[in-house]
Formats: sequence, structure tokens, C-alpha cells
Amino acid sequence: MSDEGYKTSPVVGYVRSAMLNDPRLDEWEAQIRTYAAERGYNLVRVYREEATSGTRNVKPILQQILDSVHVGRYVGLITPSLAHLSSTPSAAARIVHQINHNAWIQFLVNLQE
Repeated sequence: MSDEGYKTSPVVGYVRSAMLNDPRLDEWEAQIRTYAAERGYNLVRVYREEATSGTRNVKPILQQILDSVHVGRYVGLITPSLAHLSSTPSAAARIVHQINHNAWIQFLVNLQE
């Protein structure tokens, strides 16, 4: 798919925090929205997973995104950092591998966590 095709196809954002009502969630979401807008991406939604530890194997919202990516609903995922997917490096690598089969992923590593 061309670069322009990616820009018109739906992408999503994802933020996760182990805390409930973490004030950083709003900041991260705003940064994802700004990043997408500056690049002309069709950001359709930013998903939030709250009160969910990064070491937890089951992350229902992230699983919903992965399922949607698998069926081609989204072509890209924007997230602040690898730690939002999992705090376990091997699990995070598996998630990235899953996403990369059907979509692209962008980390905004300049965000402070």
C-alpha cells in the first residue's frame, strides 16, 4: 500500500496505565492525536486501558485492537512506547510481531513516562 493509502486508511492509538484515572493518559492521547494529525493519518480512535498492569497477560482492550488489526479493520497503531503494550520485553516483542503481520506500529518514544 502506498504512503497515501496508509493516510486514508484507519489507524488507532493505544495508551495503557496501571493506575486508574492516570492524568498522563490525557497527555499521551493528545500527543498521539497531534502526531497523527501532523502526518495526515486517519486516526479513528485512541483506546485506553486503565488499571491494567503491563505484566498482566490479559489486556482486553489491546486484544480487541489485535483482533481488529488481524481482520484488516486498522492498518496502523500509534502508541507512546513499547511499555504500553507490555512491560515484559518478550511479550511486547510477540505483540509487535502480531501487529506487523497486518499493520504498522509507531512508538512515540520521546514521551516521558
